[in-house]
Amino acid sequence: MKISEIFLSFQGEGVYSGITAVFVRVGGCNLSCKWCDTEYAIDPSADYSRMTPEEVAREVLKFDTKHVVITGGEPMLYRRKLVRLTDILKKEGRYVTIETNGTIFTCGLRADLISISPKLPSAGQKNAINHKLIKKLLKNHHCQIKLVIDSDRDLKAAVGLLNQISYYTFEGPVLQPNGLVKNLAEYRSRLKRLYQRVIIDDNQYSKFFRGYKNTRVMPQLQVVAFGKKRGI
Repeated sequence: MKISEIFLSFQGEGVYSGITAVFVRVGGCNLSCKWCDTEYAIDPSADYSRMTPEEVAREVLKFDTKHVVITGGEPMLYRRKLVRLTDILKKEGRYVTIETNGTIFTCGLRADLISISPKLPSAGQKNAINHKLIKKLLKNHHCQIKLVIDSDRDLKAAVGLLNQISYYTFEGPVLQPNGLVKNLAEYRSRLKRLYQRVIIDDNQYSKFFRGYKNTRVMPQLQVVAFGKKRGI
């Protein structure tokens, strides 16, 4: 496996925000989003560590914390190696979250939570939402749906996606603003605008999300606390 970094931090996004966790960030991705905030993990020329699942697990188990988040890049690219890694971690009693863009399915994963982040129009990725595959993930795993919202066009696409998968049970949806910003003031402005459109204003989006399951509008806590910083 190509490993960009392994570090102890806190979960800054989604339903487990604030939880202490060890992060395993793999290298490589099958997408290239305009607002990607971990470009160092998708750069093919980056100086990655080459590690077996067993080696990754040994590094993770040095940390005395229950939660492990496997992120990227795109972890699902590693298929059988990812299956092996999750098997080791589960045998050691760890709570495993895998973060994915929802475009690749891998059989045999022993994950407690699959965090699916489908890429909406602002990501600049054509045909990046695979409804059939997302439904397959939802059917086979405990999942959350986490969506980066940058415009009303994204909100419209989010509503369309959620209508497609409304039959399935999942955590969320979690809506968060694009975190690729110059400073905290800009991020707060984007967060305020998202709250306004989804919760406060009287519009088609607020009417939809107010009544939809467990909608959460949340910041990325790592952006609020540290800004754009690697290893957090």
